[in-house]
Amino acid sequence: MKRALFAWGGWEGHEPRQTTEKASAALADAGFEVVVKDTLDAFKDVDEVKSYDLIVPLASSTSSPCRNCERRGSICGRAAQVRT
Repeated sequence: MKRALFAWGGWEGHEPRQTTEKASAALADAGFEVVVKDTLDAFKDVDEVKSYDLIVPLASSTSSPCRNCERRGSICGRAAQVRT
């Protein structure tokens, strides 16, 4: 079974929770095992992130820990680690 990770956060006015609920339900209906986390800290464990077939970050009005994508401490830095 394919696995999908949804991690959401940000300003509630942009409805990240509601968007996550709709999108994750659609994937569950399509046969995915879906894991939903209400924090971007879901990306801290690189090995766990690598175990998913699909990763869906849903965040608005937030910032990554740094602006330099090359730093491994940033969200985008961890994503780069996962790709390798």
